[in-house]
Amino acid sequence: MSLIVKANQFLQQGQIKQAERLYRQLLRQNPNDIDALWGLGKVALTFDSYLASYKVFSRCVELAPNVPQLWLSLAQACESLRRYDEMEHALAHAYQLNQDYLPTLQALAIFYCQSNKLDKANKYLNAIIHSEPENIKAFVLKVRIKSQEGLNDYTKAMLEKLSQEDLSQNEQILLHYAFAQLFHQTGDIEQAYFHFKQANDKQRSCISFSVFDMQDYFASLIKVFLATL
Repeated sequence: MSLIVKANQFLQQGQIKQAERLYRQLLRQNPNDIDALWGLGKVALTFDSYLASYKVFSRCVELAPNVPQLWLSLAQACESLRRYDEMEHALAHAYQLNQDYLPTLQALAIFYCQSNKLDKANKYLNAIIHSEPENIKAFVLKVRIKSQEGLNDYTKAMLEKLSQEDLSQNEQILLHYAFAQLFHQTGDIEQAYFHFKQANDKQRSCISFSVFDMQDYFASLIKVFLATL
């Protein structure tokens, strides 16, 4: 097994220090090893070393300017540093390199949703749906920004997906919230309530927190504050 494959495996498994050690070993052998640089940038992001990741990813796009994935990584570092103009530039560059690359379309759609530039967001959401008509995240975002209103053949097809057994719990939650919003907009309060309840119940089932389990902790806090009075 090559060192880069092993390093990437360590990174995917959350063994960050081991991954970093191998990436740095590879870079001592070849300072311009693009795969090792990219991995080291990801390590820096994991450790919240945003400026370091920005510098590494900037070096990556200098060495390999025609790889969309590298520009997306640079955009991620820019977002962490709140350099939104640079982030937009990096995303636009990735899009120019490959206008059909789904991760780029998703990143652009989310960026413009967060920037409240909804017409631009909708452009990229439509591009995603054109490529993947049953893309759940794109549908949910269109509902949230109200570019998808009311029920039509498209929304009915998405509604039917809720009956499919291959949906993840998170996908079911997202769809139920989206349809709760849609039905609320159309005035169908009964259906809106049904989907809100389904979404809330499924989300609650993913959470193990219980107030009862915290009673001893709360009691100790009360004792501490009473002692200071």
